[in-house]
Amino acid sequence: MNYTTEKSLPEAVSKERKFTEFFRNVKATTRNIQIKNTVQKWNATDEKLSADLAICQALVREALSDSFDTPRAVNELSNLVSLTNVYLQLP
Repeated sequence: MNYTTEKSLPEAVSKERKFTEFFRNVKATTRNIQIKNTVQKWNATDEKLSADLAICQALVREALSDSFDTPRAVNELSNLVSLTNVYLQLP
């Protein structure tokens, strides 16, 4: 994220929109899923997303521990949102 005066607001609005849309998509997905009709065993794609989540958690923790490197933490979370959006589009 860029913190210069002329670029920070549009970039912050874009990130906020991305996160808001992500949580709406997750909510819609969980609302529409028939859990009893889904396979409960994880496949390779599920394992990959879980590994990506663990990596993101470590990177965000590291960024926030580094004198609150908020831009890096937000970028890591944004990357995780992108990976999860791809995962949610899979059949």
